[in-house]
Amino acid sequence: MVKNTIDIEAPFMIVGVSRSGTTLLQAILNAHSQICSPPESHFIHNYIAKEKINRILRKKGSNGLIKELNSDKDLQRLGIEAEEVIEEIKKSNNEISCENVFKQYLTKYITQKEDKSIVAEKDPLNIIYLNVIKEIFSHAHIVHIIRDPRDVVLSLNKVDFSSDFTTLNALKYKNRLMKGKKSGEMLFGENYTEVYYEDLLIKPEKTVKNLCDDLHIPFEKQMLEYYSESDDIVMDEEKEWKKNVNKPINNKNFEKWKDQLTDPEIYIIEKICKKCFKVLPYTPSDKKEQLNTLNKIKCDISIFIFSLFFNLKQLLKRVLKK
Repeated sequence: MVKNTIDIEAPFMIVGVSRSGTTLLQAILNAHSQICSPPESHFIHNYIAKEKINRILRKKGSNGLIKELNSDKDLQRLGIEAEEVIEEIKKSNNEISCENVFKQYLTKYITQKEDKSIVAEKDPLNIIYLNVIKEIFSHAHIVHIIRDPRDVVLSLNKVDFSSDFTTLNALKYKNRLMKGKKSGEMLFGENYTEVYYEDLLIKPEKTVKNLCDDLHIPFEKQMLEYYSESDDIVMDEEKEWKKNVNKPINNKNFEKWKDQLTDPEIYIIEKICKKCFKVLPYTPSDKKEQLNTLNKIKCDISIFIFSLFFNLKQLLKRVLKK
């Protein structure tokens, strides 16, 4: 059997605010006969956005770079030796750059998967790097999965890798959702697709079929049986907070915020994410009217303080980047 031609220049890029369902969507696409989705390597965030490859090369040379890449726990998930990556780049007479190293990692990973020809790279952090992705993969198709901000913040409050401050998590949601949505629409046009997490749960087949149409691939029934292959994309250390991907879709896994968030928390999220609610199909609650004046003042003070520090941190990042 002749292996399908791999087009590494036109990957599907799965993005979204953390805890929005990016892993579920990744598992669904990975179950397609043509698509291969590697475990999260955070390569764009850790290397490309920081131009780290060039800095390592200047200081330590190619041998130092190989050692650094091989010691990266995220890259170790791919099961590819850095020596092979660098050697392949040299054979092709290409520059050892962030872009070429990343593309070679993806190429080597998908080559190991029989009959797979399309890469679906997934990393929630990539939602803030769509401009970088456009420069590297001008023909990429962005798949942005979106979930109700109240459920996202509730979930973020519970996981170990995130803060448990509702105000901070709401600010992160607003910042990343709005930036991702604006950049996706502006930079990728027809190659930007939004998928709502709740639609995946309530009407999975229709939602996945619509996504397949956008991606110009045939729908396959096995995509909805993703859980049989989920071990390929979820590492052991991630299974605690990604356990739902090992099970069939739970059509009741939404609107948990109604029972599990306090009234002040709901008020804070809805006030911070006011712009998000205007562009998303989610309805604000009536908690604003139900809270007494003292509680509103306390919430508003929390929003003011966290917003001040959050915005200062964002400004500092931009200044240091320049």
